[in-house]
Amino acid sequence: MRFTLLLCALLAPLGSGCFVIASTDDFVQDEGCDLELDLRQFNPHLNQEVQIRLTQLDPGAGAGATETELLAVGIFDPLTNPNVDITLPGAVPALEDPERERPQLDFFADFNGDGVYSDPPQDHTWTVEGLCLPDHDPTFVHNFNFVNLVTPRGRGSHLIVDFCPNLVNEDRIERGPDPLDPEVPLEVRATGTFLPTIDGGVEEERPVGFYRLGQLMRRPDGVRIPSVFDSGFNYQFQIYADQNDNYQFDDGEPAWTYSYVFSATAERCAPLTEASTCGLAAFSAEVPACLGEDNNIHVRLSRAHLINFGNLSGGDWFSIPEGT
Repeated sequence: MRFTLLLCALLAPLGSGCFVIASTDDFVQDEGCDLELDLRQFNPHLNQEVQIRLTQLDPGAGAGATETELLAVGIFDPLTNPNVDITLPGAVPALEDPERERPQLDFFADFNGDGVYSDPPQDHTWTVEGLCLPDHDPTFVHNFNFVNLVTPRGRGSHLIVDFCPNLVNEDRIERGPDPLDPEVPLEVRATGTFLPTIDGGVEEERPVGFYRLGQLMRRPDGVRIPSVFDSGFNYQFQIYADQNDNYQFDDGEPAWTYSYVFSATAERCAPLTEASTCGLAAFSAEVPACLGEDNNIHVRLSRAHLINFGNLSGGDWFSIPEGT
């Protein structure tokens, strides 16, 4: 909140005009909130890619500028249900700088199918503001009130999840869990650990991205969450096979956890081979995420890596409303 001091009464006798001085002395920090978006009646975009971006006006932008910074990104590849409730716990960060605008959601459906953002009407595009206001309603019904979106400035690195051949091929591994069904959906979640931006603050963990792949065989080599990662921070990645396609993790579904810990002296990712990075026997030591020569963070998803069957943390990020 900002208050203004009106000097008209003091200056009127001097013949001066009124003007307002803005003050930020009583600014109250916005505590942040969950990223919530409940898509409704998105039937026109079934089997199309839908990308959701949490953005904020770039702190270096001048008055009237439109440059934005990417804070989080999520991808449905493709959208397989017209009604989906999305909740990323604590993903909208606290507003600590009184000179910055609050974050907003920019999202689009890849209506023309070219795999990238295009201005409407080639793609269908929307914006939602006021994410942390007490009266914010996350329900968003499909409409044709499209807006041009600004491509945000990323943090420099992608997350690339490389799929090992043994995920779906039984003869690629000596022993272990059964291969995954090539038609099974796969969900990737990314959470980052961030240093405080003001004195006296504390480290915080918050979601920065997700990728929900409709069928494993749709992207046989792997998937990518773009641009939202800074290789100088730490991240945790959780991945699971949604075998019953209910948009939620259930006990017994194969799940993986990988961690990326920044180190200035760490070796770069080894080449992707079955004998080393993919592994030839089940339940070998867990392979951490690594930084590639391309300066992107890589995860090598393999049946041979440590797999748990019922231990993902953080709760579900999606749900399908009853009766839809």
